[in-house]
Amino acid sequence: MVQTYQMLIVTSYVSLSILIIIILTNSCYIPETYSKNPKIAYLSIVDEGTTFRVYGRKQYKTSDLIDVENIFCISISKKDFTKINNVEIFVNKIPSASIQTSISHNFMVSKFGNTYVANAGRDKWYDISYKDGHDKGMYIFRGNSGGNFDYEQLIIQKETGAHQTHPASNECFSNIIQARNKYYIFCRYNFKEGVRKIQVFVSDDLNKWLLKNVLELYRNGILLKEYSIYHMTVIYHNNKFYGLIRFSSKTYKQNTNDTSYGLYSVYSTDGYKFHMHPTKILNSEYWPAAGEILVGNKVCMIAYKSKYAKLLELKNNIFVDSGLNFQIQS
Repeated sequence: MVQTYQMLIVTSYVSLSILIIIILTNSCYIPETYSKNPKIAYLSIVDEGTTFRVYGRKQYKTSDLIDVENIFCISISKKDFTKINNVEIFVNKIPSASIQTSISHNFMVSKFGNTYVANAGRDKWYDISYKDGHDKGMYIFRGNSGGNFDYEQLIIQKETGAHQTHPASNECFSNIIQARNKYYIFCRYNFKEGVRKIQVFVSDDLNKWLLKNVLELYRNGILLKEYSIYHMTVIYHNNKFYGLIRFSSKTYKQNTNDTSYGLYSVYSTDGYKFHMHPTKILNSEYWPAAGEILVGNKVCMIAYKSKYAKLLELKNNIFVDSGLNFQIQS
């Protein structure tokens, strides 16, 4: 009897230990992105005078681990860089929380006069399960200060750009900038699987877009051949193009979170031959937001890692960390 009880106790202990191990092991398989706090990405900034708007993507997983992406917009005060309010976004009268097509992946916004213009969408690709629609390439929308955007047209398809073998051709693009009586979009060029460069599109009227060129990148006056750019954002100021690139000197399969990336400052006089400052501004955690804001008389862009942001100031043709940090509370 004693031996029987001992065996029962040992068996129960072992069973309990196995159960605990199973629970702990299973918990480790829950992806890091599963959180009540969504990740934010692909931000664009619109200056509104004493405030600025931040448009972007919220990404999270549902309780059954399905990827979901939504468009968000918030207003931030320039006085103390705190959130003022949320701006609800509608596309064709549909609230952004109900939109599950690919325009939620990159919804980049610019403002020309009183008109807000968004470029958004991508080709069909397997990494996010979007609903049907907006899967032919990049689309353009026009909006107003109330956050209402209407569908305009499909503007850029895979065939619009340079030859490439990767199926996802239109993603990780900049907002639309205006320069020298033309409009520009700086779009990731997925030459082939794992190889990422940038191609530049131009338009006279926002409707018909053509390939200007594949971007050339120089460092210390030398044309670079082997590198990867995950994302690029550009502004136009004093007759020059200035930008931020998420750059890696490695050439193949430098995926989203690869630590070889860094944030660098670039400039150009013609819009496709860019010169990179050799010193990294920030490490791989930081991404470039599109658009510019004026803070006092200073031209600034923003870098961010999820909800944490830094103000970067243009000085002597390069962007530098201003030391001002704030949060983007979506």
